[in-house]
Amino acid sequence: PQPPKEPTAEELTQEFFPTDNDNSSYIVHLDDVTFDAFIAENAQSPILTMFYAPWCGHCKNLKPELIKASVDLHDQESNAIIAAIDATKSPKLTKQYKIEGFPTNGKFAFDIHERTAEKLVQVLKDPKEPPPPEPEWSEQETDVVHLNEENYKTILKKKKSALIMFYAPWCGHCKKAKPLFTSAAAKFTDNPKVMFSAVDCTKSQSICKEYEVQGYPTIKYFSFGKFIAEYESDRTEEAFVEFMTNPEEQMNKPKPTPPTANPIDFWKDAAPGYEHVHMLESSIFDSIIGASRKALVMFYAPWCGHCKDSKPAFASAAAQIASTHQDIILGAVDVPAHRDLGNKYSIKGFPTCSVREQRPIWTPSGFYYLIMSFFNFITLFFRSLVDPTLTKHGRNMESINYRTGGTGGGGGGGGGGRGGRFDRPPDARPRRRMGGFGGTGGGKEKT
Repeated sequence: PQPPKEPTAEELTQEFFPTDNDNSSYIVHLDDVTFDAFIAENAQSPILTMFYAPWCGHCKNLKPELIKASVDLHDQESNAIIAAIDATKSPKLTKQYKIEGFPTNGKFAFDIHERTAEKLVQVLKDPKEPPPPEPEWSEQETDVVHLNEENYKTILKKKKSALIMFYAPWCGHCKKAKPLFTSAAAKFTDNPKVMFSAVDCTKSQSICKEYEVQGYPTIKYFSFGKFIAEYESDRTEEAFVEFMTNPEEQMNKPKPTPPTANPIDFWKDAAPGYEHVHMLESSIFDSIIGASRKALVMFYAPWCGHCKDSKPAFASAAAQIASTHQDIILGAVDVPAHRDLGNKYSIKGFPTCSVREQRPIWTPSGFYYLIMSFFNFITLFFRSLVDPTLTKHGRNMESINYRTGGTGGGGGGGGGGRGGRFDRPPDARPRRRMGGFGGTGGGKEKT
């Protein structure tokens, strides 16, 4: 028998963009052989070219939007064209256009970064090159001195007063603070003793680790190369200027005591069952945990988006456990209101869950796996808490290492920032080990 015939690039692309009646589209399939001739024949038409890989998850997510856009353009009798190229089968074009990631909306005139049918149609109906992206902060002409792993020690030790913003380029709060920080720096242009500096923690990770940066932006005050204090005033131009005009006076000012938030306000809108979540405080933490056989404690911050997303499942699990096992509790700690507990249990990000019994059997650590929903995590974990046939440390112990999606991006504990989600091999299995889930660690964004 003859070996099976290798499919052509056209056939492979049509497998990815099917053209049957249920999935009909007007996407043109191109490859190394047909590309140049097609572009020449349609020189008067705007052409959007998507370079993709069949295995790419983001390409698969974009596919229905691209198909819809092609149909919309056809219905509107537009001369715009959408084309698709399998980069794994067209190495010449992939190299020529420097395709390094997928999907890539191919550039002839300029890159396109839209990802919805509506936006793609808008671009193709009136193709205009978008304004160039804003240059990196370190490339802008400002009075802010940008430090890196090679120069920071030499520069810092020469300055009596240095205020350093540790930031990440993707951080929204950093973007808001940058122009204010920059304007404040301009006020001290003629003062050689004062320096406003910045460290990009996505590039100078060792510096940020050395100074225990756990969120962005983090602002610290230094004198002659030595760390003196955290900057805890407002992130406004006026506050920056006031602090650096007389740092010693500002640091010695008594700090106002923030009002204590009522934890019930955070939990009452969660879901039925929130009343079964024990609101733990410093004064009662040990007594309540000590009286329970086992406990799952969520350390959270009221402003944390992932904490808010986790509330319904946590409250629902608390209600289920309370109805059958009164010696097992689910508790919650508002860490900003009870920093002593956060420090005691080394809480680096939110939410962080710790499973405890008469003695700690697990404390927060850095296992990060996005493998199932938070509700499934709780459901599976508590099977091992309430089922005496499951051993504490054996293979049947159903414990799930869990990471909530999304604040990602560098820093201690949180791992690299890719939006929180990442692909896992098809044959990968969940790890079974004693543990809970880590928080966002150094990748989190401050408020």
